[in-house]
Amino acid sequence: MSVQHYEFHLRRDPADAGRARAYVADRCSGLLPDVAMTAQLLASELFSCALSHGTGPIRLSVARSEAILEVCLGDALGVAPSLEALDALDALDASDPDHRGLLNVAALAMTWGLRPVPGGGTTVWFTLDARR
Repeated sequence: MSVQHYEFHLRRDPADAGRARAYVADRCSGLLPDVAMTAQLLASELFSCALSHGTGPIRLSVARSEAILEVCLGDALGVAPSLEALDALDALDASDPDHRGLLNVAALAMTWGLRPVPGGGTTVWFTLDARR
């Protein structure tokens, strides 16, 4: 199965949320509209989280196969949410703007998680079923 990889760099600027959505939309060409719209929404949520909680440039990457769409957003020096905080995701207040992004990702993604960036920083990723 062939996997296509794409990477895009974003400025730490709220105006780049639209660029993130447009980039993801372009990479979702040919997918069902609900998959493309969900990917754009979740990428926008992760971009907002990176703006609020990270530092440095923001990297957006998309990997796409026939079955899976993976979107990752990472920053150079951000602080990752603690594993305890992620374990307590169900207990978070959905009305708190600091929590809404990850709650949306957890609710709509097939899988999601985070990984450290070598040299410092965090990448938050999610996958969607590209066939649904």
